[in-house]
Amino acid sequence: MEENTVSKTDENTIPETEENAASRVEELEKSDPKDAQTQFELAQHYYKGSGTMKNYNKAFEWYEKAALQGHAGAQFKLGQCYSKGHGTWQDPLKAAKWYEAAANSGHSQAAFTLAGMYFQGPLPKDLHKAKELYEMCREDEGKRNLYRINKMLGTELTTEEIRKKKAALEEEAKEGEGSSMIELAEWYRNGRHIPKDLKQSAYWAKLATDNNCRSGYRILGLIAEEEDDPAGAVEWYRKGAEKGSLDCKYCLGICFREGYGVNRDLEKAVALLKEASYGRTVYYSRYQVIQEYREAEQELEKLTGKKTADEKQTETVSQTAVTQEKTVKQQDTGRYKEPVWVEFLGIVAAVLLILLTVYFVKIGGGRYGNEAEIVLEGFKKTLAEIVCVGGIIGLSIGSLGLVTFSLFDTLGLGGFFGGIGGIAAVIMLGVSPVTKTIVIYAAAAVIVLMTASAVWKRRP
Repeated sequence: MEENTVSKTDENTIPETEENAASRVEELEKSDPKDAQTQFELAQHYYKGSGTMKNYNKAFEWYEKAALQGHAGAQFKLGQCYSKGHGTWQDPLKAAKWYEAAANSGHSQAAFTLAGMYFQGPLPKDLHKAKELYEMCREDEGKRNLYRINKMLGTELTTEEIRKKKAALEEEAKEGEGSSMIELAEWYRNGRHIPKDLKQSAYWAKLATDNNCRSGYRILGLIAEEEDDPAGAVEWYRKGAEKGSLDCKYCLGICFREGYGVNRDLEKAVALLKEASYGRTVYYSRYQVIQEYREAEQELEKLTGKKTADEKQTETVSQTAVTQEKTVKQQDTGRYKEPVWVEFLGIVAAVLLILLTVYFVKIGGGRYGNEAEIVLEGFKKTLAEIVCVGGIIGLSIGSLGLVTFSLFDTLGLGGFFGGIGGIAAVIMLGVSPVTKTIVIYAAAAVIVLMTASAVWKRRP
């Protein structure tokens, strides 16, 4: 209701003509208005110089009278006067006081202005206060800044949601719920949802340890670190480690590795980090813990020249793998080096098969008709064609299969390439007059490749 009154006042306070405005100012001055709305109207005339000379001092006086009566618009304008030094001295604190009063009365622009003062100055930076105020305003820029603040704080909860959840956590904590104590301690320590308060954080963390909640020791150690108390941090981590907290063992291991609060001791660091890596920490990723452990272990080995049990085991496994690999290579080498007569017998067989292939190509001539019927007397034309075509396919597969088998030492791969070659030969015989020449050259290439393969595999 108050906002609507303010907006109507802003629109109707100043009459349309200067003559009417002057009459209105004179009328208001004589009447010495007592109600807040009329006082605000008169202040607007003096502030804008409508119907009278601009007079910030008189505007300030009338704004103050209306503001003290709870007029939201006057409270906002009075805040502007203190902010800009209009009719009074500049005072950001008093400006903030009146902006807050107006914002609490539902004045959106006042909430936006005050939020900016907490977010960007001149007031001390307070993201939580700015967040709450931006949630109250309707300005688009306020919504954008609210998104930025939530991202900076690391929370998506609204102020109202945070307030309700905090109340619920406090209620559960009073009933002895350790997890609620820990969550409250974290809230106060990291300052994401509520303003940071290390004393309150320590209070809830200590209460959690009294209720046998080991996570409290880690929080107390982190608080000691923030308060620049290395010895205190180590003591809390040590107590947590003794209670079996893997997170405290990890933190204590880091302290020993870096010499923070204790004398540097890599052996103790490795032992603690190793224990932490064997389980599941609550606050640190397993990858992070294992990485720290390995780095500390490598650093210890470099400094002392000693190998840890894990490194020795890893080295043994590596040496075994190398030995096995050598054995396999030796076995493979023995299997590859077949007797010379076997390999050259394969070459001779390939030569014979290729010669037979050429012969069939010659009698077929690329056509499986009368020529084949003359050479193969007594066979019917259909049978002659089958023999010619079948011979070409079969011998092509055999010859090409032998060479690929010899080169790749894989029967399946040789048969595959041989089959593809045979089919290609038949297709070429039917369409190309120079096929006989191609097949002859191919036969020569096969023999050369097989011979080269045999020689290569017999090398020392």
